[in-house]
Amino acid sequence: MKNIAIFLIVILLSGCKKNLTELPYQKINTPVSSTFRDLEVLANGTIFVCGGEDDSGFILYSTDSGVSWNYSGSIFDNSINAIHFISSDTGFAADSDILIYRTTNAGNSWEPFYATSWPLTVNRYLRDIWFSTDSIGFVCGGKNFGNGVLFKTNNKGDAWTFSEFNHELRGVCFSDSENGIICGYGTLMRTTNGGINFTMEDANNKFYTSICTDQTGNFWMCDFDGGIYKSENKGDSWIKIRKSSSWSINEHQLNAIAVAASGKIVVTGTNGIISWSTDGGNSWQDKISFDGKDVLQIKWLSENQAIACGKDGGLYRVSL
Repeated sequence: MKNIAIFLIVILLSGCKKNLTELPYQKINTPVSSTFRDLEVLANGTIFVCGGEDDSGFILYSTDSGVSWNYSGSIFDNSINAIHFISSDTGFAADSDILIYRTTNAGNSWEPFYATSWPLTVNRYLRDIWFSTDSIGFVCGGKNFGNGVLFKTNNKGDAWTFSEFNHELRGVCFSDSENGIICGYGTLMRTTNGGINFTMEDANNKFYTSICTDQTGNFWMCDFDGGIYKSENKGDSWIKIRKSSSWSINEHQLNAIAVAASGKIVVTGTNGIISWSTDGGNSWQDKISFDGKDVLQIKWLSENQAIACGKDGGLYRVSL
């Protein structure tokens, strides 16, 4: 009888751990219903969102805070997985089959870059884009935990060179023109010379999924096991801000992290999980939102409002 009682208590506690309250959200209506994979919020308020499936991709934009949406360019042959603008006119997008696109007219049209040579395995799922200066940019990717690739341009996308890696790369971010981090599956790479070369850091067998910076130049990173990390010294060392065991639910896989100008941190991931901190990561509020859908990216619209995107046409606005 004693053993049965202990078993029931464990089940009860486990159930309570999973039952989080729901964070209200606003579903944003768009003309598509397939997966949204990335988004960008420009300084002028224009919002770009991209996605699609393997044989069809799209980019949408809104100039009225998401009330109405238009197609940016035309339908693409493959899913558009990443988008990044360096000005209101010039932006870059990357797809699921190694192509990089550039617009110089605010997204009215997109031109693909065709290289004279490609990585040995052409089908590389491109994941993230970052420009450390107006001219120097990086696109990273990989597929099935391997076949990593990093593209680099020194001339604003006129030409790109590439390097290959054994592990999938998920995120790239620079805190300034010299210091940058690339993260991925069992991979953490650092540069202190603007990407001329990268050194391998201790990855601790982690699957890092997203990286960003805050207003003071600190790096923030999350992983698929629910870990959240911070570096205050340009990536030379990392502090584990939150462990996977601290989550209120078991489904704590994280796909995206973003830091507002005020320092407020938000992370999202599978099964509608969302969590945020207003005190530098010392404490967190855990909620379920987005109708329990997987979220792949989140960005801040203002100090108290964020926009998130994910599977099944999921595009959401939340107040935090």
